[in-house]
Amino acid sequence: MDDNMRKEASMLDIKELMFKELQNAISNVVREKMGRYDSPLAKMVDAVVSEHSTEIKDLLREAITASIQRDEFRNEVKSAFIHTLARSLMNDFKGEIEKQANQMRQQPEFRARVVLAIEKIVSELG
Repeated sequence: MDDNMRKEASMLDIKELMFKELQNAISNVVREKMGRYDSPLAKMVDAVVSEHSTEIKDLLREAITASIQRDEFRNEVKSAFIHTLARSLMNDFKGEIEKQANQMRQQPEFRARVVLAIEKIVSELG
């Protein structure tokens, strides 16, 4: 390869590299501008959502109504509420529960019942 061909190939590589870097820079600027809190894209989305707010509200109303009417949904909500309530009560009364458990452990009758229950489980499994 002669010097002229090497120079041309080198210039093509440099031009290609510059083009790729320019594309990356433009992409980064667009991504930064569109990803900001005050991005023009966010304003456009807000405008479109606002234009269709009635349809969106109707769609949400239908989805919520359909969900509330399904037994699966109702059972899931009840289960989640019961779980949250139980966890809250356990946290609120944790010290009291531990205190009562410690008092029960100190009673010989309770300890004997626990031993009998464990023996029964072991014998049923064995």
